[in-house]
Amino acid sequence: MSRYRLALIQQKIVFGLYVLSPLQFLHDTLLECPDIMFKTYSDMIYVVMPDKDDVLVLMGLSLMLFHLSHGRMPKDGYRFENDVKRLYRIDLTASLSTMERSLILDRVKPLVGDGSIYELISSFLDLPIIDDDGNVRSDNCFGVIPPVGEITRVLFNIVLMDTFDREFPNKFPGITFYRFIHEIYISTREYDEVIFNEKAGYALLEELSMAGKIMSIGPCDEPLLCYYKRLVLIDINSKEDVSFSLSF
Repeated sequence: MSRYRLALIQQKIVFGLYVLSPLQFLHDTLLECPDIMFKTYSDMIYVVMPDKDDVLVLMGLSLMLFHLSHGRMPKDGYRFENDVKRLYRIDLTASLSTMERSLILDRVKPLVGDGSIYELISSFLDLPIIDDDGNVRSDNCFGVIPPVGEITRVLFNIVLMDTFDREFPNKFPGITFYRFIHEIYISTREYDEVIFNEKAGYALLEELSMAGKIMSIGPCDEPLLCYYKRLVLIDINSKEDVSFSLSF
């Protein structure tokens, strides 16, 4: 992209004149793109792709929002707690399909204000998704946040920071949890003063109007697959450890 084209895009964003193009729904293909997400749906791989100029804009927007918020990923050899009795994993991916649009905008507004950036995010949430035949997809398998890459994960993270991250310590004081974007790991010990289990976890999700799947392991159980193809296990000394990357 030329410097002139880049400067023009920047100017349009500043003055609130930049208009995002409809998203393209492509299936059975993986295009070369620095920022995409793909899923399986009805035994088919699909990709939701933004316009070429929009890719740059959305990547820049996600970087800005990331600096205004926070997020972290597990690393090889990452250790959590000692004396772990049971480790729970909550996958909140399903919440992307149930999250309210107003909730996302309410959490973003304190970070960016109500100017051109806020309007850009708002328009992103309203983008139509067009299939190969030029038809607008009306199904809700995508959720409120279009699945187009880092901007999706960053917006989801901002919402979870102000919902799950805030409420969990209030409901379960003293219990350690770590969240890596949409995956939460909760370690329980024999001497915890409050009880966390699958039932309590699903009750919290219902209270927060979220959807998710909860799994758990104990010492020497089969490991859990976690984000970015790593394994979480509890060794014989009851110490959690993200052990190694999977290869396929």
